[in-house]
Amino acid sequence: MKAAALIAAAFLQTALALWGLADQMLLRAHGSVVALETTMIDPRDLLRGHYTVIRLSISEIPRESVAAEPALRPGDPVWVTLRESPDGFWTPETLSAQPSGTSIKGTLVYSDATQFSLEFPIERYYAPKTRAEALETLRQESRLGILVALSPEGRAALIGLVIDGQRLPDPMF
Repeated sequence: MKAAALIAAAFLQTALALWGLADQMLLRAHGSVVALETTMIDPRDLLRGHYTVIRLSISEIPRESVAAEPALRPGDPVWVTLRESPDGFWTPETLSAQPSGTSIKGTLVYSDATQFSLEFPIERYYAPKTRAEALETLRQESRLGILVALSPEGRAALIGLVIDGQRLPDPMF
């Protein structure tokens, strides 16, 4: 009986890990790709290892720049409908409680009379130490953005970087 329970538990854990991997791979293969501009990067954390913290420019949206549903409250999931701008980066067009068009799902942190503040699940880019240090240098010297694959439901997977307008796929995939 105990052996069967252990085998079932191991099977369930393996299935969950494979499902998460398959979900990300499908999103990367079939999602709509958009480029998002970043505003802040901190590539090192002694406790968590080497990664790049990415603060997206769409995380702080001026209220007058988008159409937004009035019922959105802090803590709510929110979908930001995006449109491509002339510089190649995608910018917010609407905020709503449902996905629509090319949209990314985030969480509304707060809103006031002037802006909306949002969080997105793609705000860390893990990299080896030398690459993280190079990204810090690039942040100081040029415009740095990220490439994101989006599902029709607004789920996002970080798939690469945009450095000086050049799209560079993530070397991990």
